[in-house]
Amino acid sequence: MVSVWQNKYLLYMVTKNQIDTLYRGSALGLFWAFFTPLLLMGVYTAVFGFIFQGRFGEVPNEGRVEYALGLFCGLNVFYFFSEIVAKAPTLITSNPNFVKKVIFPLELFPVATIAIALFHFSIATIPLILALLLVQGGLFWTALLLPLPVAILAILALGLSYIFSALGVFLKDLQNLVGILITVLLFASAVFYSLDAIPGVARIFVEQNPLAQIVINARRVLVFGLQPDYFALGQALVVSLLIWAFGRQFFLAAKPHFSDYL
Repeated sequence: MVSVWQNKYLLYMVTKNQIDTLYRGSALGLFWAFFTPLLLMGVYTAVFGFIFQGRFGEVPNEGRVEYALGLFCGLNVFYFFSEIVAKAPTLITSNPNFVKKVIFPLELFPVATIAIALFHFSIATIPLILALLLVQGGLFWTALLLPLPVAILAILALGLSYIFSALGVFLKDLQNLVGILITVLLFASAVFYSLDAIPGVARIFVEQNPLAQIVINARRVLVFGLQPDYFALGQALVVSLLIWAFGRQFFLAAKPHFSDYL
């Protein structure tokens, strides 16, 4: 991370430029960061909360409102992750001038994506907090622990972003494969259900998914006022750090060959 710290102002400028570009010419601008998660929450709550009678089972008196808020929280966390990973395969290929004509620390691009996704996550969390204040009359003290699973998720997403952004230079079909992976992970990360609802071997698979543990514990601390499962988060942290360390080394090893394929 030395390169990131040394180039912190450059990172700030890259992040600001990408956010400006993203919303330039948009009539509603940042409103989409509010509206999109709210719309998705409404659709998924109708399907899983009312049709399939979904429940997380974290508290005894959980109703449909609590389920909707827990679903909103899980979706926010998941889309923070998916925004980063979905962009990764084209991070380098969409900036060929930075590879060929400019001396630029390319490893800043995945970090900038993390910053942008965190910006969107923060905006999308505002209506969730307002809803919690309205329904519950306040926030649980455990909400202060939300940065813990979010930080672990950022490490995991950054590691995957390093891997996919490097591979995306050499494998042009990777973006399609990553899109399929994100869809699978959406339904394999306990966003819509509790672990108790999963039978047999499938539960073991989901339990070992660090993304699922991050989603579950973010929901526990923010919506249900429960302390996180520190052991599960510790396991997720170890896996995330390993993926980050491998991903960064893989990116740096592949970096000298980028210009040959662009």
